Amino acid sequence: MSTPEPQSSSAAATPPPRATEEGAIVLAGGAAILLGAIGAAHGGYFPTAWGWAALAFGVVALVALAMRRRLAWRRQELIPLAALALFVTWVGLSIIWSDDVPRSVLELERALVYLLAFTAALLVLRSRQRPP
Repeated sequence: MSTPEPQSSSAAATPPPRATEEGAIVLAGGAAILLGAIGAAHGGYFPTAWGWAALAFGVVALVALAMRRRLAWRRQELIPLAALALFVTWVGLSIIWSDDVPRSVLELERALVYLLAFTAALLVLRSRQRPP
């Protein structure tokens, strides 16, 4: 009887399937089109663009998240993401004591654009390098 040979460690380091790479290219292209659309809408300066931008960045982030097999955040990603999330929370809580509630809601909407854009960027632009 012959014993099976142990598998080499190179089998564990196989690259992801081609479909995943093509999906990442499509996702990055969609994010680029989104940025172009925001730029065309007066750079997203006016409040009418903020809700749509937040929705679009949220969709990009969800699609990027759905394309991942596993999600492992690094400290360099988590710290600024958590800080931005705390800032958005603070802006949202400021509605409670605001004298101008509609303006505070608009500021929350703009802060959500920043948070969702940063999250989408982290998920789309992740490094493909494997840890040593």
